[in-house]
Amino acid sequence: MITKPYQWLMLMVSVLSTSLWANLPSDKELQAQIEATQKLEQTDATKSQLQTLTDTQQFLNQIAQQKSDSSELEKQIKESQAGIDASKTRLTKLKAVQLPTQDELAKKSSKELQNLATTLQTQLDRAQQDLAQLNAQVVAQNAVPNKAQTTLATIAARKQQITSALGNANLTDADKIKYEAESTLLDLQNSYNQTLLSGNDSLLALYSAQLDEKKAVQ
Repeated sequence: MITKPYQWLMLMVSVLSTSLWANLPSDKELQAQIEATQKLEQTDATKSQLQTLTDTQQFLNQIAQQKSDSSELEKQIKESQAGIDASKTRLTKLKAVQLPTQDELAKKSSKELQNLATTLQTQLDRAQQDLAQLNAQVVAQNAVPNKAQTTLATIAARKQQITSALGNANLTDADKIKYEAESTLLDLQNSYNQTLLSGNDSLLALYSAQLDEKKAVQ
C-alpha cells in the first residue's frame, strides 16, 4: 500500500525532475563534448571525464526510451475499456455462431470440406498462440503490484544516494550533470511504475476479457 507521505514525496520528486530535465544538455551537445574529449591526451583524468560523459549520454538515451514507454503505457490504459467492450462484443457474437449441422456438411464437396477444415485449423492455431501470449500477460500483470513496489523502493534508495552525492562540494560539473541525468531517469521510472500500479486493474481486466474471447474460439 502506498502511503500519503510517500505520495507527497513522489510529487515533490516529480517537480524536481522537471527542473533537472530542463538543465540537461542535448544529445548533440553531449556528443560534441565526447568527441572533443576523445581528442585530448588520454590521461587518467581525461579517461574518467570521457566515461562520465558516456554514462550521461546513456542516461539521456534511456530517458528518451522511458518517455516513449510511459506514453505507450498511458495509451494502453486509456484505451483498455474500449478494448474490453470490443472483446465482449466479439465474444457474444462467437457464442451466437451456429455450427453447421451434419446434413449441411453432407451437402458440401470434398474440396469444400477440406477448405473448411483448413480454415478452422488456421483459426485454432492462431487462437492457441494468442492464448499463450495472453496467459503470459495475465501472469505478468498479476505480478505488477509486488514488482512495482520493489522497483519504487529501489528508486527511492538510489535517489537518496544521488542527493548525497550532489551535496559534495568537490563534484565536477560533468559528474553533477551525470547525476542529474540519472535522477531524471529515476523520476521517469518512478512515474512509470506509479502508472503501472494505478492502471493494473484496467489492464488485467483487458487481458482477462481477451483471454475469454480466445478461449471461445477453441
